[in-house]
Amino acid sequence: MMPKKTNTKHHKPTEPQKKKTNHKIPLALSLIFSTLACHQYLTDKLLESALLVTASLYTEHRATKAQKKHHNNTTNRLKDILIFTGITLNPNIPTNIGFITLTTIVLLPHIAARIQTLSKNNIIPPISRTHTYTILIASTLAELLIKGALTYSLIIITALTIYSFAHTLTSALKTKKHKPIKRQK
Repeated sequence: MMPKKTNTKHHKPTEPQKKKTNHKIPLALSLIFSTLACHQYLTDKLLESALLVTASLYTEHRATKAQKKHHNNTTNRLKDILIFTGITLNPNIPTNIGFITLTTIVLLPHIAARIQTLSKNNIIPPISRTHTYTILIASTLAELLIKGALTYSLIIITALTIYSFAHTLTSALKTKKHKPIKRQK
């Protein structure tokens, strides 16, 4: 009788598998916080608005981290629409300034993203959403002490968004190789 063969290969202990975090849960929470922030801005509850925008930004950051890449820009635009609509409809904010900011904050980053896609370059804008929302949160809290702080911050946010868009556009145009057009005689 032959001895039984034994397995002499030793298996290395494997590292415990990290539990994958579902990015959809924090993303959904971020949308819920943005919706609630819209309502709080609309009813002029500024402290609650600032807290909800902060919570939305934090959960958005968690969703991005869980997904290991930048998540869908559509959700960013939706959150921007919700929050800035609430601000625009706030009785203490001039509607025209709110509407201009809302339009700028939604359209220009979307156009800039398309420009980046077409130019096939990853251009990092000088002003990010985090910068914009930091200004918004700070000015919302400042509005509690200084009347008009939120209105002036909307003007600043609009100007910075336009500047960031212009930077992206000029960077894309500089890197895009243009072939000269031959004129026919």
